[in-house]
Amino acid sequence: NEKIEKGESNHSIRKLHILPLEFQEKITDTRYIIYIKRNPKAVCVSSFFYFRFPGDNQLVGKKIPSFNPIEILKWMKRRFIFSKYVKEFVSTGVAPFGTMDEHISQWKEFAKNSDISFYEVEYEKLLDNTEEELTKILVHLGLPYEKSELTAAVEQEDFANRKKEIAQTNEENLTFGKAFNTRFLRSGTHDDWKNYLTDKQAAFLDAHFTIDIDIED
Repeated sequence: NEKIEKGESNHSIRKLHILPLEFQEKITDTRYIIYIKRNPKAVCVSSFFYFRFPGDNQLVGKKIPSFNPIEILKWMKRRFIFSKYVKEFVSTGVAPFGTMDEHISQWKEFAKNSDISFYEVEYEKLLDNTEEELTKILVHLGLPYEKSELTAAVEQEDFANRKKEIAQTNEENLTFGKAFNTRFLRSGTHDDWKNYLTDKQAAFLDAHFTIDIDIED
């Protein structure tokens, strides 16, 4: 990153959530795409907190947070909002990214017909075996690396370290503000969805997202 920022590298890195059509209109010099796929149940919960509800996570969880009547009423309201969102996530998705199955199927088709080199990685594996998965990515990209550099990068971008960094950074130095960045780094685990989705909701999402989500063929 430091070399890229100083103009000392021929590479640049872009993180995108857009659909292939918009990608083709905006970016024309890409050689590689790393497609990160994630459990739809986790995406649903994460996108809910990112786009729809910036408040107290406990008031959305499956369990009633307290026996205080006011808190119970708040919890019931937020659970209703969340339940409604789960259905919207399947039917309409999140603008402007479309539904998750649209996103996956369109990128799958794009990968088949594009000269761009695609590499697919699972979000959950990136969390559980970060250095191993990053090593595979770097080998695929043909980029030289030192083991010590890889370890240092992983430690620097560790979830807890990133949260600490944001907490210690002045508000004016964060592009979207401290509250937004704190909300962005909400959980850091891949099974947090279990705290919010009921068994019925989880089964509903599992039943819908039956599409083959492998990009590579």
